[in-house]
Amino acid sequence: MNNNGEAAKAGKRRRGGEGEDTIGRDRLSALPDRALVHILSFVDSKDAVQTCVLSRRWRCVWKQVPVLNFNRDTFEEFSGFETHVDRLLSLRYPREVHKLSYMDGDGGASWEDEPQRMGLFVRVMRYACSHNVQHLVIDLGSEGNRDRSKRCSDLFSSSISECKIESLDLGHVTLDGGCGLSCFQSVTSLILEWCLLSSDQGGEKEDQLDPFSKLPCLKHLVLSNCLAGETYGGGCKRSIKISGLELLSLVLDRVEFSDIEIHAPKLESFALTDDVGTLRGLSNLSLPSLNHADVSVWDDHHFVKDNKEVARQQFVSLFQGLHNAKSLKLYWETIEVMSELTVGLADQPSPFTRLTSLTLAADSVPYKLLKYFLKGSSSARPMIEYMTTCCVALQNPILVRKGFQKAMNNCKKVRRTVSDRLSNLPESVLYHILSFLDTKSVVQTSVLSRAWQRAWKHVPAIDLHSNSFKKFRKFKSFVSRVLSLRYDLNVQKVSYKYYYHDSEVSHFSLFVKVIKYALSHGTRHLVIDLGEVSNDEYSYLFSDLFGSVTDSNLATLELGYVTVDRGFGSSGFRALTTLHLDRCTLGYDQEEDIDQEEDIDPFPNFACLKNLVLHSCFIECSNKYKRSFKISGPQLLSLKMLDNSLYIKVEISAPKLEFFSFWNVQAIDGLPKLSVPSLVHADIRFWCYDLSAWNIQSPMLILFPLLQGLSNATSLVLDSSSIQALMDNIDFLEQHPSPLTKLETLILEAVTKPFRLANYLFKGSSCKVPNIKLHLQLKSDNPEEVSCLAQ
Repeated sequence: MNNNGEAAKAGKRRRGGEGEDTIGRDRLSALPDRALVHILSFVDSKDAVQTCVLSRRWRCVWKQVPVLNFNRDTFEEFSGFETHVDRLLSLRYPREVHKLSYMDGDGGASWEDEPQRMGLFVRVMRYACSHNVQHLVIDLGSEGNRDRSKRCSDLFSSSISECKIESLDLGHVTLDGGCGLSCFQSVTSLILEWCLLSSDQGGEKEDQLDPFSKLPCLKHLVLSNCLAGETYGGGCKRSIKISGLELLSLVLDRVEFSDIEIHAPKLESFALTDDVGTLRGLSNLSLPSLNHADVSVWDDHHFVKDNKEVARQQFVSLFQGLHNAKSLKLYWETIEVMSELTVGLADQPSPFTRLTSLTLAADSVPYKLLKYFLKGSSSARPMIEYMTTCCVALQNPILVRKGFQKAMNNCKKVRRTVSDRLSNLPESVLYHILSFLDTKSVVQTSVLSRAWQRAWKHVPAIDLHSNSFKKFRKFKSFVSRVLSLRYDLNVQKVSYKYYYHDSEVSHFSLFVKVIKYALSHGTRHLVIDLGEVSNDEYSYLFSDLFGSVTDSNLATLELGYVTVDRGFGSSGFRALTTLHLDRCTLGYDQEEDIDQEEDIDPFPNFACLKNLVLHSCFIECSNKYKRSFKISGPQLLSLKMLDNSLYIKVEISAPKLEFFSFWNVQAIDGLPKLSVPSLVHADIRFWCYDLSAWNIQSPMLILFPLLQGLSNATSLVLDSSSIQALMDNIDFLEQHPSPLTKLETLILEAVTKPFRLANYLFKGSSCKVPNIKLHLQLKSDNPEEVSCLAQ
């Protein structure tokens, strides 16, 4: 019994090893705990908990995640959300929380759940503070009522006073005077979205709020869609004061304040995004250390059209507050609005005395507008940068004051934001990149600069395509000049594609020149495509030309629209490993072949051939019904036969063949007879016409030998037409044992439900756990039927 148990375990280990080779290891589970915990910190806590069912390895990983993401919208009922949060907080390991996100959205919210929602919120906040949370995100949803928001403010004041929160994001929260944000003494980053700033209980002036003055460590502030007033839906807007001794960056995005006063002595970055009608509130800005400013202002309500003078004064007031900026960026909406105000602005003195860089997100800017921004700059080289990466360095600021156009005419240098990185690449890398282009495009790079004049002569690939030229005369001249002027270096790949339809044009001499050049320069990969207009004269001479080759380095040969005979490859392809024949004709109807009855084997001398593709090929031979088309290769590993019109018996003998693909739309007598003892994967797709028209006594005399030839395959793919042909003869199949004794994986692409066929194919398999992959287009989407088939 022990010996049997050890043998069973060894068998499982062997099968596991094979699975790892075919499917791949579970690399994610192999990562250390620290890496897994870091990955799970980016997903919702509900999804993180669900990973515990994957395996024992994952059972307790979620308990170590230092980030908690609670999202109400992932639950249908609030009771499920509450249970999930409480159980997670109770079962989680007692470790610090780096970030906690609590999103109490609107999904399924009801006023009856309000007490439970508030109680859960209190428990989560207390847990966060007791576990030293550093980044806190709270979003109460658009249905969050003001009572709950006020009570949240009270909770901030009473329970978070000792919490060392560094980053705070609040959404749909009311911050009144009772809160004042004063409990967040250690906050350095604050983001408020859709928040209401009120002063019901505060001690501020009636007409102004100062909610951020008691945050001594605040460095980064973002206000997005915020309102200063009494309620969300109505009431008058209030003025607000933004002051911060340590504030470094400030973003105002579509805020609704009656007036904004900003005092930040260390502020370096300022961004404004709003409608032009709100600019009247930005009248008092004190930003002595400002370095960069972004302004994006639009006019959705046509305010400028009716109030040009008011809008002009608002822009002047705003720019006076930003006068210390060294870098200014204007977006296209702002430029479009200011373009209507250029007449008045041109006469105003420019407040930007320290401006060194002006970025314009537009293709063109009025001259007077540029003059307004630059004429006050004391910089020796103010720079204008367009989003189209064109930057102009102005040499003389005095000329700027006299006229911007005159200064542009006297510029001696043009600075570009993008350098020529391609030319700085090593030559070997550059030649490798050019090898992917057709030769005409490669030669055209010689006009770029002196460094590129001779680069095309080193490229290790030649791609000659007649479609790049309108006339054959130009194509012939180009090919001759390329072959004569190119450096005498080896060529890795030569491609010759000829598609002219003029039957009177003879390209044979050019074709011979290209072939001889390729063979004499050590070409490893040769592609020849003569197009649909190729004639037999060129094709047979092609075979004669290669038949005389005795020492070729070719490893890959691709032929298209070529006719080859028995002399093809008689001695010149000893190193060939890959052969691709596309729409080629295998000609065996010459005079010496008329009375022949021996089998046709076009590849006997390809001793190293490993990969063979026959696509849409045709055989011309006499006595077709007395002969067979043989494919033999002692080293052949992969064979693809796709849409060929052979109309002859096919025999394949390849002792090392591992991959076989047969796609055909023709009569059933074209199915191959296989002798492939090492076959691993087979892909069979064929269409059988009416079998009764072929006077075949039993269709399985053709179909069953095909299955017998696939007996060693471990993986099999069958398409719908192949399945239909086999299902039509399923009664005959079930009378014989399945020849697929090693089958492990079966992929079915069916329009019906081939239960009997799947059971039959696996009936003779030694595999105990078959793997069936279904690509079904079932008329009835019945999951029970699909699961039955999978079993």
